[in-house]
Amino acid sequence: MSLDLINLEWWCNADYQVEFFEKKNGIAPAEDFIDELDDKMSAKVYRLLTMISNNGPELREPHSKHLEDGIFEIRAQVGSNLSFVLYFLAVGRKVILTNGFIKKP
Repeated sequence: MSLDLINLEWWCNADYQVEFFEKKNGIAPAEDFIDELDDKMSAKVYRLLTMISNNGPELREPHSKHLEDGIFEIRAQVGSNLSFVLYFLAVGRKVILTNGFIKKP
């Protein structure tokens, strides 16, 4: 599910604006990662993005965790599969999603 396929009204009216980091070539690794997830996992990730847009750095474990040096992760779980999306906070109440990965048991 890509961002252009969902209603973004909440995205703009939330306390924090969630954005995808884009490389110079226009590729957004976190967006590509989420788009490649199965429907259940991507739905969980988008639910977490809604939560983070409303709560910013106040969102804590088990949904979000501060790693180090201003880098955070959100965690989505379906069955025994875990998906992580890394992000950082930027000036202007922005959450910048950088990339993601899956941890399988």
